[in-house]
Amino acid sequence: MNYSISDAIKSEMGNWKWEQYCILDSTASRMPKVLTRLFESESDAIAQSVYWEIDNKVYVQGNLFDSAIPVTSVLLTALRENDLPKYVVMTIMEIIYQIMTGITDSEEIKNGKVDIEKACISMVGKQWNTIEMIGIKFKSLSGDIDEMRHIINASKA
Repeated sequence: MNYSISDAIKSEMGNWKWEQYCILDSTASRMPKVLTRLFESESDAIAQSVYWEIDNKVYVQGNLFDSAIPVTSVLLTALRENDLPKYVVMTIMEIIYQIMTGITDSEEIKNGKVDIEKACISMVGKQWNTIEMIGIKFKSLSGDIDEMRHIINASKA
């Protein structure tokens, strides 16, 4: 299957000034290419390989860098696409889950960037219907989706 990313995804990626966001060791300027590779992955192995490029850059051992904000936004846009392969959807959901359960990295806090996780959780909350529909389609995600619901509800308290 050869998936080409939609205009909506391209537009969402274009809405962000990636060079102004951080990943572990540099700016996030390469993240649009990484995300494109994820969306266009032709196998689970490729999607998992791309996952680790995000896992070790946007968030590291639960610590979030501010690039998690535009990454979350683009991933949520992608989830609204109906023709993504299951392995891509599952990878996207895992990334979103990891971001939602993370905390702002201490270096980001020192730089005045606080509450990165709250911004991401808020974005997911606004797209909750999309997340729930994916949970209905992919029953294996029900535990993660229940925990995501709990995180969103706790953030409103």
